[in-house]
Amino acid sequence: VPENVPDYPQIVEIKKDFLISGVLGDNIAMLPMLLKTFAQMPELTLHITGKAPDPELIKKYTGRYKNIIYHGMVEYEEYLRILHATPFLLSTRNPACPENQCNFPSKIIEALLHNRIVISTIYYNQLEGIKYLKVSADESGFMNDLRLIACRNSADLLEYANQSCEVRKRFSCEGWKATMAG
Repeated sequence: VPENVPDYPQIVEIKKDFLISGVLGDNIAMLPMLLKTFAQMPELTLHITGKAPDPELIKKYTGRYKNIIYHGMVEYEEYLRILHATPFLLSTRNPACPENQCNFPSKIIEALLHNRIVISTIYYNQLEGIKYLKVSADESGFMNDLRLIACRNSADLLEYANQSCEVRKRFSCEGWKATMAG
């Protein structure tokens, strides 16, 4: 985390809006599972940014389900606008894929820095002590977990939001120096 980042907007109201962004390949985003899940949960909105490996699949869902919105590749400022308007960031890496066994959760750290609530299919030791929601990576388990999250009250969910101070402390240059020296 850079030393001089601005204060990012905090979450005060919990909308049922979720964002998946970046590389949208199945091993990294599990996009087919997300599309199937949100198609069955019209009360939740899925925002998608990034490059889709299968644009026809996304068109099929966005044409049929108004709660699934594909923004495509967007400029950084537009990405920030979408991110700051969306309380939940999805990190749905497939834990069965070998390339996801040792990855560093930089996208999650970015979302936490921006005060978002993170929902992840993988537990990360690097984030020990930071609050995020760990969910199942299989389709039925994921849908069940997402339903449970959507039913939580706002006060409970806000405990997972607005953690940028802790992220700055832990993942700044000074924080890294202290960790490596410790």
